[in-house]
Amino acid sequence: DCPLFAIAVPGDFNGGVPVKFEPVNKTQKQIHISSEVYIDSGFSLDCHDDGLWRMKFDALSRGFAVIASGAPNVPRGAFTIQKIDDPEEFEIMRAYVFGYFLGQPISPGSGYLSVVDDFVSPLPLLGVTNDPDEALKVVFVKYKKDGVASI
Repeated sequence: DCPLFAIAVPGDFNGGVPVKFEPVNKTQKQIHISSEVYIDSGFSLDCHDDGLWRMKFDALSRGFAVIASGAPNVPRGAFTIQKIDDPEEFEIMRAYVFGYFLGQPISPGSGYLSVVDDFVSPLPLLGVTNDPDEALKVVFVKYKKDGVASI
C-alpha cells in the first residue's frame, strides 16, 4: 500500500538498505554533522513517489512515522545527523519543524528517529522520540562509488 513506510529490520538481516543523503542547501558540497539533509530511498514504481523521507502523522501508531513519499521542500522532510559518544555511530534527528499542517496534529518539533510499534502489522516503523536513550543508532557505510550510504 502507498505511501511506503520506512521499517526497521532487527539484526543483520540484509545489512541495511541503501539510501542517499542530499544537503537541503544545494550550494553545500559536503554533508557535515548537524547539516540538514534529505534522505532518499529511491523512486518507487509502485507508488510513483520520489522516495524522499518525511514525517507523517500515523493514526494507527498514534505518532509520527517516516514515509518515503516526500519531495524537496515538503514540510517535515529535513533531517539532521548528530554525533554520539561511539566513534562509528550516529543518530538521525528530525529537523526542527513546529506548526500545524492541514489534516495533521500540531508538529512536536525536533526529535530522534526511533523504532516504534505498528499496531496493525508486526513490522516496526521508524518514528520519532524525544528520549535520546531510545534513539536509533546508525552506522554509515559507503555503498558503491556514488556516495550512497547504507544505514
